[in-house]
Amino acid sequence: MTTRSLASLAATGLVALALNGCVIVAGGGRAPAESSDWRQPASQPARPRAPAASPRTEPAACSGSARSAQEIFAASREAVAVVHTPDTQGSAFVVKHERGRTLLLTNSHVVGPYGQVQLNWSDGRSEVAAVVADAGNSDPGVDLALLEVSGIHGTPLALASAAPEVGQNVFAIGAPKGLEFSLSRGVVSQLRADGDLVQTDAAINGGNSGGPLLDERGCVMGVATFKRVDAEGLNFALSSQLIAPFLVASGSARAPAPASPPSGTGIGSGPEAASSRCVFQSYKKPRAEEIGCSINARLNNNGHTVYDVAWADGYRSSYVFWRDGDVEILSKGGAGQPDTHQGAFESFRDGVAISSNEGSVTFLPGLEPSLN
Repeated sequence: MTTRSLASLAATGLVALALNGCVIVAGGGRAPAESSDWRQPASQPARPRAPAASPRTEPAACSGSARSAQEIFAASREAVAVVHTPDTQGSAFVVKHERGRTLLLTNSHVVGPYGQVQLNWSDGRSEVAAVVADAGNSDPGVDLALLEVSGIHGTPLALASAAPEVGQNVFAIGAPKGLEFSLSRGVVSQLRADGDLVQTDAAINGGNSGGPLLDERGCVMGVATFKRVDAEGLNFALSSQLIAPFLVASGSARAPAPASPPSGTGIGSGPEAASSRCVFQSYKKPRAEEIGCSINARLNNNGHTVYDVAWADGYRSSYVFWRDGDVEILSKGGAGQPDTHQGAFESFRDGVAISSNEGSVTFLPGLEPSLN
């Protein structure tokens, strides 16, 4: 199947829906995405494109017997994550565990131009994932990307080895219109583009993009990607016969997931430009703590001013202050994964107070932040 024939399908009025920031693709064009409520991490590393074929990331084989919708959802839910970027909200699902890391598949139009995205898991955890391979989204047939996080999460979903049959039951899991971890069901309506696209009447809406389309065994037969907006029940997924080659080709593109706020070009006097007593009050505790800290200002790769704070207790945090009064917070404990939060700030004569959306308050003395 050529990408040209897939593009001709898109030109008939199919739209790729990444949700909340639905990226719409029609004949290869992109419409503006709606904004999401998560801002890009302060620094974005370069993102590799999918390389030439490598045997290192082969998808798991599918086996098992037919199960009920309840059983499929219970078995698959922990493998699905909600993806947030500054522009979009979509879905992703676990395809492999390797060297203590978890690999997830999603659509390229979900991750957009970003090298890092935020993942929300079904148990309420959030973490930053690195985009380690991206086939691009210039054509529907290559609208795939691979994410990586440290640690083992979920059970990898196996790929269906055989082409689906028209009339076969299918199930979609995703975050339609922001309603996270929703299940919908339908049938395979038809196979298009020589089997590269699975047409289904299972409900797929913005936010489902990048999520799995499963058969009755819970095996992945496609990645929810497209919808025709001028009709009901005309939804499309990239089939497993496109997924498998992408995963194999992506084997050599992976890099370690981010473990700490990345460095940039310093504009202060080094990593300990200021030594002070900062104040922090957790939303979990009734009283504030005064903790030794050092503050350093730097420029990230996007030209934004970032303030890195090293706390005496081993905690690390970075802050990006925006002209609209918002602040982006990237934090990491001694052994934990980076955690991204949004918040607001207020400047005073003797420093700046930062309130995170989760309810914690930080005061950085002597800081007059540069606004981005």
